[in-house]
Amino acid sequence: MWRLATTSIAVLLTITVMMDPVLAFGQENDSSPLGAKAQAVDLADEAADLVETGVPADAVESEAPTEAAESEAPTEAAESDASESVDSVKAAPPKQKKIEWMPLPLLGGDSDMGILVGAQLLLATFKDGYYPYRFRTHTQVALSFKPNHRGGVDIPVHMDFIKLDFPGLASGKLRLLIGLHYDQVNNSGYFGIGNAARAVAIDPTAEGALDYRIFQYVRQEPKLRMFIRYKLAERLELALGLRFMWMNVKAKPGSKLEHDLPTLRGTDPHFGLQFAAGLIYDKRDHEYNPTKGVYFETALRFQPGLGNDLHFGAYSVDGRVFVPIIGEYLVFGSRFLLDMLFGNVPFYEMARSGAFEPVDFIGGRMGLSGIPEGRYHGKVKAGVNLELRSVFWTFWLLKQRFKVGAAAFVNVGRVWADYTGNSVLDGSGHGLKLATGGGLRIQLNETMIIRIDLAWAKEVSDAGAPVGIYLDAYHPF
Repeated sequence: MWRLATTSIAVLLTITVMMDPVLAFGQENDSSPLGAKAQAVDLADEAADLVETGVPADAVESEAPTEAAESEAPTEAAESDASESVDSVKAAPPKQKKIEWMPLPLLGGDSDMGILVGAQLLLATFKDGYYPYRFRTHTQVALSFKPNHRGGVDIPVHMDFIKLDFPGLASGKLRLLIGLHYDQVNNSGYFGIGNAARAVAIDPTAEGALDYRIFQYVRQEPKLRMFIRYKLAERLELALGLRFMWMNVKAKPGSKLEHDLPTLRGTDPHFGLQFAAGLIYDKRDHEYNPTKGVYFETALRFQPGLGNDLHFGAYSVDGRVFVPIIGEYLVFGSRFLLDMLFGNVPFYEMARSGAFEPVDFIGGRMGLSGIPEGRYHGKVKAGVNLELRSVFWTFWLLKQRFKVGAAAFVNVGRVWADYTGNSVLDGSGHGLKLATGGGLRIQLNETMIIRIDLAWAKEVSDAGAPVGIYLDAYHPF
């Protein structure tokens, strides 16, 4: 089992080295992967940004490459690109700083996990010709606190991770992402399988108020994730992924999960090794805060059983469109997610979507926010996010650029227990689940987004809260 996991990780690292053994170990080629044209556009965009915002010259470090100063004058094509207006199509967002970092205390969470407190470190280094940056790391250590029905406080979530992102390997063709995570969630949601799962007492003769803890279970999940993106053509990439994890599920006494244990898979402690392959087409103008463009990802993932019978596969689609209505000041964004599982699927996988960067779905903070995490489980899941985002104030503070805006959204989704059309588990009719909401968005420099949202859905009260609250470090998509 461990030999298989080690061999799989070694294969991914070997692919990285084979693409370019020099760059894979950190030595950079003298030439920039995107070339002089992208550098010229970056410099023109940065100059235009300075004129628009009135920022003093010392607030931005020069990005001019030293190679350009020593080489011949730029060609006519490069000069023409450099003179483009700020409204022209950008090859990459302007780089305000060569290093962008932010150590900060963490205050986040949502109505599912409670108030998440801890510490984070965000660090990104920029270099001309590398997009979206030369290197980025995001590290977090955090616990959450949530009031309980007894007047005390529970600690439902322990969420730690280290994420490393290496774009620009293999002469700009390869991008490597590595993540080491530890999640312990003491109030993971489980209400049953299917679109018609209800938040009702297990014992119909029970009297008194419904105790929502019967829809919770404990989940411990340390995992290692690796994700490779290799450029096949302009904007088109081959994606390969690996996820190795240990899962330990504990059903609470008297809970819905304990009641359904005989019918579910994945309830005993076990290892899992998941492989994924797919294609990505990415034409967004910015990876963290896009205002125009499209993103489309289609992928297959497969998990063989490691000493268990949990061998299953899945097909997933993630499609996103961003349309500027009034420049960056008002943007329409939409996302479509589809996840189709087959085989001996563990129950917790039925509340997730995605091959390379899995999210809770259909409910959860990065899925259809407003619907509680784990509220619905099924082998087939589909959903749409519709969102209006705005920016109404840009300012500089301590040489840091801030953009403040707002968002309003509508989320719609549905699950199917399986492929048989089971009306007992899925109900009849369209069965669409709807959530609406809005909130505040703050962008700090290039790669940090602060999201403060309130959301409402009919199901939000099933988790014992009047409204869904989300305080996070990213847009939902």
